[in-house]
Formats: sequence, structure tokens, C-alpha cells
Amino acid sequence: MGKIEDKLNAMGIELPVEPQPIANYVPGVRTGNLLYLSGFGPRMQVW
Repeated sequence: MGKIEDKLNAMGIELPVEPQPIANYVPGVRTGNLLYLSGFGPRMQVW
């Protein structure tokens, strides 16, 4: 675990589990030289 998770656990704070999506979503659409993305924030890849 990272430092932040350790501090939260020490304070007794438990974050909820991220819900699974209910459908398949396209992460982006490319039109010419533009790439449109929606609903993305900072995330760490785990695969």
C-alpha cells in the first residue's frame, strides 16, 4: 500500500470500492487530428 492508504487506515477511514460499469463504453473517438475523451480522470493502469 502507499503512504496515503496507510494514513487513511490508521485513522480508521475506509474508502468505498469503485462500482463496476453497467455497460461497455468507448474511451475515446478520433475525428481527423482530434481525439475526444469523456469522463476520464487521473488513473493508474493495473494491467
